[in-house]
Amino acid sequence: MNEQQSKPQPYLLNLACGAKVSAVGNWANVDYSSPMENVIEMNILDGLTFSDGSFDAVYTAQFVEHLTLQETAVVLRETYRVLKPGGVLRIVTPNMEELARTYLQHLDKLKSNDDADEVNKYNWIRIEIFDQIVRDHSGGEMKDFVMRCDESMKTYLLERIGYTFSSFSASKQFEHNSSSMSGLLRVLKKVPKKLVRMISDRTESRTKRIGRFRQSGEVHRYMHDVYSLSRLLKGEGFSSITRVDPYISAISDWGMYELDVIKGQPDAPLALYVEAKKP
Repeated sequence: MNEQQSKPQPYLLNLACGAKVSAVGNWANVDYSSPMENVIEMNILDGLTFSDGSFDAVYTAQFVEHLTLQETAVVLRETYRVLKPGGVLRIVTPNMEELARTYLQHLDKLKSNDDADEVNKYNWIRIEIFDQIVRDHSGGEMKDFVMRCDESMKTYLLERIGYTFSSFSASKQFEHNSSSMSGLLRVLKKVPKKLVRMISDRTESRTKRIGRFRQSGEVHRYMHDVYSLSRLLKGEGFSSITRVDPYISAISDWGMYELDVIKGQPDAPLALYVEAKKP
């Protein structure tokens, strides 16, 4: 038996996976609810039902922005516990710094030239920053904006969103994709839940319906930059905190899992990618 054959396969955790799972590798995919098969259903905020030091690496994408700072600390603490010493945590989340700088760039251009294309880009960036924080119905302004954008804006959105947008750019397809991006697919797995929601939507007040929606997990509760995320990681004992990109990772053979780069195209190319290790 050669060294390659005898080397044990890493045990990896995909935390709050939604519909984003890898077809290869020894993964435990975990979420509260998921449309995918072979996902372990678990209330992550109640703690992870894995033994200490179980995993070589943990991956989580588009999740921590849906948590308060206190909830994020709880999740990081549990993640630290289930990682092996030397294990890697990889987090992907919207990048508040990039969004703020891009917003200001478009605003500065509009102050001197009220160009229609710049107006559209400015409007989109405002949606990226605010919509998932303030929306009171699924998809918010984001879905409607994408369904009516022209070819120039489609090119811009492709640059910002990446693989997800290129795969679901048709309006009906993007409607499903928008749900995936926001995490809504986590709570749409079972048909009975849809029927219950349909009935309740017809009978309950608008205020209650909005309140229930805002507790569904789709809205953003916080936006991170590299400083805020690094501070949280340090607070829970992580070290070697590093800003990376979709292609680079301390996780061995990262590219073969096709979670951040799919078919050669980055997904969420402008997101914040941060890795840290358990000492």
